[in-house]
Parts: sequence; C-alpha cells; structure tokens
Amino acid sequence: MVFLLLSLILNPSLFKFIISIPKFVHSTLQIEQINNPPHV
Repeated sequence: MVFLLLSLILNPSLFKFIISIPKFVHSTLQIEQINNPPHV
C-alpha cells in the first residue's frame, strides 16, 4: 500500500490515468444508454 502511494506520488501520469478510469467508464455507460435506450 505504501509502495502504491509512493509510486503515485512519483508518477503523476499514472495517478491521472487512474483518476480518468471512472470517468471513462461513466462516459462509456452513457454512450451505451444512448445507443440502447431502456425499453419503457
């Protein structure tokens, strides 16, 4: 865990990448909802 924190501090690009993963997943889910709207 400490090693992970140190690597994040030493590698900000990795930190940004990890932060961008949830945003990417969220946008992908939104795209799927647009392409496949829920059937009412």
